[in-house]
Amino acid sequence: MDQLSIQDDADAQWLAERGVPSFEEPFLQKYLQGRDALINQEKKQRSDHAFRETLSPMAREACAIVSAIRFEEQQTLWTKDYEDSLASDSRDIYPGMMFTLARPKIEQSKLWKIVKKMPKGALLHCHLEAMVNMDWLIEEAFNVKGMHIQADQPLDSEDTLSSAPFVFKWLKNRSSETSSIWDTSYAVGQWIPIDTAADAFPHGGRKGFEKWLKERITITLD
Repeated sequence: MDQLSIQDDADAQWLAERGVPSFEEPFLQKYLQGRDALINQEKKQRSDHAFRETLSPMAREACAIVSAIRFEEQQTLWTKDYEDSLASDSRDIYPGMMFTLARPKIEQSKLWKIVKKMPKGALLHCHLEAMVNMDWLIEEAFNVKGMHIQADQPLDSEDTLSSAPFVFKWLKNRSSETSSIWDTSYAVGQWIPIDTAADAFPHGGRKGFEKWLKERITITLD
């Protein structure tokens, strides 16, 4: 008996002594069969079920190849050690930030090379900064007459500037509100013209406002 078989037997005995059922147990097999049946039933309700059922042999083979590549890269590229290394080398990681951190490795993957050659369709999921240039967007906000900003609290401290929510909205009639959104005197919920708010920004005026706004609406380490 080779060393691997001895180890397998030892593992099986250790599990049995602790009451862990073996894979061959009838009740466990019944559970797995029920699980497989449920998954198959779910697949029939997918929006692309009919499309998948009519795939050509070549298309089915292509799907199998891509699935195999994806599985391989899940085991070799996207490991727990890699994710832990990103977390340890970075500051707080927010939802969506992992894409930016992982992008260099994504671009080295076989899947990425395949996707680059495929025809492009609708976007299923995309972050704002991946869809439009932020500098252009901010510039356009100033060019659109009637653009206003509002907050549910004064943005008068480091904490509120970094985390408090705010909203932009176009108003037909320019607001005559004179309170500053950056001051404790701000009337909560009042709409302030964006140029007025930007010019009054306490950390560098309009240029500082543009820098702050860009940092708030993008998911980056900066």
